[in-house]
Amino acid sequence: MKKIMPLVIIILIIMIGIIIFLSLNNSKDSNEVEESLGKAQLVEVYDYNTNELLKTYENKEDIESIINNLGVDKWELDKPTNDDTKRYLLKMYQELTKTAVENSNNEMKEIANIVVYSSGEYVEFTTMGMEMQFKTNKNVIDSFE
Repeated sequence: MKKIMPLVIIILIIMIGIIIFLSLNNSKDSNEVEESLGKAQLVEVYDYNTNELLKTYENKEDIESIINNLGVDKWELDKPTNDDTKRYLLKMYQELTKTAVENSNNEMKEIANIVVYSSGEYVEFTTMGMEMQFKTNKNVIDSFE
């Protein structure tokens, strides 16, 4: 019994460390998403299947409202169910950084894409070649209908 106790304690410590690591890593991902979205200056909402442009948001308050309605801070890494289909595509843009040498004519650069699934409970976030899927804390589809 005395030989088993230290082994049990070591296993418990390792398990607690893994749980802490996973929870910190999950919140880090959603913070990166929120930071990336906060830079958006233009948001276009498309029907995912037809590529039809449904709405364009250029007003800072409207863009902040969309981001707040998405509830990014409560997203958790998760994959959508197989029967859930892609419904909306949000393309987010930011104005190119102006330099002293360049003469920028307000060109926009795509910084992120969000695909909203039909259930409204799952999203796919893509930025800088990195793609992540999240389960949302609420039905985010209401923001676009």
